[in-house]
Amino acid sequence: MKKFITINFDQKFLEFQIITAFLFFLLIANTLQGQQIRGKTIHLGPGITKAVAEIVKWEALHPINYRIHKPLRRENELGLIKNSNPDAKAVSNYADPVFFPSVILPQTPNIITSTQTMWSNFLSIWGGFTAIPGSESGYVPPDCNGDVGQTQVITVINTRLKVFTKPSVIAAAVTTPTGASTTPQANILNFDLSTLFGVGISDAHIRYDRLSGRWFIVAIDLTAQNNKCYVAVSSASSVTLLSNFTVFSFVESIGGGVTTDFFDYPTLGIDKNALYIGSVMFTSASAYTGANLYVVKKSDLLLAVPVLTVTAFPHGTAAGQSGSTGSLGISVPQGVQNDDPTSTEGYFVGVSNAVFSRVVIKRVSTPGGTPTLSADINLTVPTTVFPIAQLTKFNGTTKTLDALDDRLFAAMMMKNKITGVNTLWTAHNIQVNTSGVGSGSGGRNGSRWYEIANMTTTPTLAQSGTYFDAAASNPRGYFIPGIAMSGQGHAILGTSSTASDQFADCGFAGRYRTDAGGTFQNYTFATAASTNYNPADGTPHRWGDFSQTVVDPLDNMTMWTFQDFATQVDTWGIRATQIKAPPPATPSLATVPGCGAAVAVTINGTSVNNSEFFDPGADAGGPGFNRLTITCSGGITVSGTTFVNPTQLTCFLDTRGKASGTYTITVTNPDGQFAAVNFSLVSACTLPVNLLSFTGKLVNNETLLNWKANTENNLRLYEIEKSFDAVNFIFLKDITARGFVNTEASYELNDKYPYPGNNFYRLKMIDLDGAFRYSNIVKVQTEQKAIAIIKIYPNPLNDKLSIEFFAEKNYNIQLEIFDLSGKIMVNKQVNLQAGLDNYQLNLKKLAAGNYMLQIKDISGKIIEKAKLVKQ
Repeated sequence: MKKFITINFDQKFLEFQIITAFLFFLLIANTLQGQQIRGKTIHLGPGITKAVAEIVKWEALHPINYRIHKPLRRENELGLIKNSNPDAKAVSNYADPVFFPSVILPQTPNIITSTQTMWSNFLSIWGGFTAIPGSESGYVPPDCNGDVGQTQVITVINTRLKVFTKPSVIAAAVTTPTGASTTPQANILNFDLSTLFGVGISDAHIRYDRLSGRWFIVAIDLTAQNNKCYVAVSSASSVTLLSNFTVFSFVESIGGGVTTDFFDYPTLGIDKNALYIGSVMFTSASAYTGANLYVVKKSDLLLAVPVLTVTAFPHGTAAGQSGSTGSLGISVPQGVQNDDPTSTEGYFVGVSNAVFSRVVIKRVSTPGGTPTLSADINLTVPTTVFPIAQLTKFNGTTKTLDALDDRLFAAMMMKNKITGVNTLWTAHNIQVNTSGVGSGSGGRNGSRWYEIANMTTTPTLAQSGTYFDAAASNPRGYFIPGIAMSGQGHAILGTSSTASDQFADCGFAGRYRTDAGGTFQNYTFATAASTNYNPADGTPHRWGDFSQTVVDPLDNMTMWTFQDFATQVDTWGIRATQIKAPPPATPSLATVPGCGAAVAVTINGTSVNNSEFFDPGADAGGPGFNRLTITCSGGITVSGTTFVNPTQLTCFLDTRGKASGTYTITVTNPDGQFAAVNFSLVSACTLPVNLLSFTGKLVNNETLLNWKANTENNLRLYEIEKSFDAVNFIFLKDITARGFVNTEASYELNDKYPYPGNNFYRLKMIDLDGAFRYSNIVKVQTEQKAIAIIKIYPNPLNDKLSIEFFAEKNYNIQLEIFDLSGKIMVNKQVNLQAGLDNYQLNLKKLAAGNYMLQIKDISGKIIEKAKLVKQ
């Protein structure tokens, strides 16, 4: 007889797949674990603290003659030879359908609509190699860099720092490019960075850290081998003559680097945990050798006595080995700026040094502890090539400016507060053709930008675009770009721009959150250059080297870009340009508000040219942003303001006691721009109580409060509250109101235990429906005491006795309880906290009877005596 064996093939196959997948997962996990790169952490101890006032004073006594300065060493060329990336798409712009579903991308970079508005636009630092009176620097290149803090704008170049007051949020917009000699913004400080660092320096890079409220600067010295990187941190969020910087340094070979290398082109990014400093390394013969990465522990720089802790990842050795980067694939790594207070990992980003059309990401784990570095995370991007030397107009002919190579410029991460998605933004310049596609024969420079998503998992390209000029002849070049996205999801791309028939200018292009993926709007020029640029520094002329676009740390909306342009003959300047988002959406009310203590109001907004409401949220763990506010005229209180979406808000109005008539609701975005809508109260809203007076006075060391009302309508009770600082109120007692009266009603309350010093009282007047409002605040002053007993209760007592104290500062007292024979039954020391303190004594074991309580201060002086009855 034959035997048949039945096998459920689908089930067995499924089990096989699961086991195989699990084993594969373990293999990958072990591989990734092995690729975590361990750096070498070095503790370098405290730095040197220098007062800004002393720096400025020293410079005044030792003026620098910028007319005789020499140009700094030229930026070393990487000289890389790269292969093409067969996976790269030959397109000008790209959008991931996950982020931009059903979008048909145009093949030109511009869409016809207005961009964000240039608001403030001023020349910050200028100079040149030739002898020009007033020049603030005699160095070429200028290495343009700047940032914005809470109250200040600071720009730096190779050797100079200037501090400006930040323009008012309600100042009029500047819509016309101003000339090179115009500086409308007040300059409050100006000093040489070499005086700060104590040595001749180059490549200064500045960042404001919103989370710590500090300014950070990095720079290098020009020692030919094993030169130093300098790090400076400010003592406060505003740099003034009263503040200081603490300066640190470390050599490039720290942590096992090559001692014969030269550390060039430091980059800087800051997040919650660390500073991320990238570098480009060369031999003494200027041959490129790789990239060193440094992670600096931020919390150590913020100590009362700051110290420097650096974890170094030198180049050139295999992944997984101690002290190595495994970074042979990354070129010119940019430390990534990230102001998210919940961030737990950091990043470097750069281009591949071997393959075009490839971005390389290095993830830093535990950056605030013992950092480790990931292996290269490679991301294919649309076709890239090296840029060309940028043609610029010169006396009817042309000269060239250096666009460097295809390196990425400053990188930043930002959370889109509308979508909740965190992405990384960065940009570089490449040569493109008339379609904006990267091409070795394209004949023009374009600015290519990227938005990279899923940074904590597997990074993906959300979108990219290229800003370029499609003209067949004399095309403009857009080069050395900087890009950033605001909390609204809008972006600004700042660049320098010139052509064979144009002088060197700068400006910006913008995009809105809702624009088609990969697109930018028309360019806005911040300058109108009219002079040649031909300093004696070789060909092509050095230009910029750095570029930076940032988001205002107060409102999460306003953008700033810092770019180079030609100011006068053979001089350069850094233009600081402030760009505002559109104003709030045009508001309208869903329903007309009526009478009540909390009238619900819905405000709908009509978007006109991308106007919208915006609120950055609570910023949990961070210092907070300016928030969206709603106010109402006529003394109407607004509460419960809620941001629903960019075209809808809700809030509550207290219209009680307001006369009939027209009132105005004003919506103000965090950047200070506002929009308003009117509404009418058809009939007067009668108050539940018309309070005639509320007064207080001291009588026999007790407070006597009196108040009168001539109308009570639907009023349930008065709650009397007291405070020692007029801010923190506590409940004292309640008194039932008479409810419905149209004649004068009088009330009084006696506070037997006022605080020593100032006492503040107010009435909380509560309706039958639970709504309430407050009276004016009454102040009554008693004798000032270091410590006072406010209240001893209950008396008679059962098991527990409460004693309410008020102390000017932390205080130690002694509590003693005696029976009638004088025997001590309780002897206890109590540590009081400053302010109000309520101490509870457990007397459950004390027999029923009569006792004497005695309270002494630390000197033994009796503060208070009281008879107690234990039931």
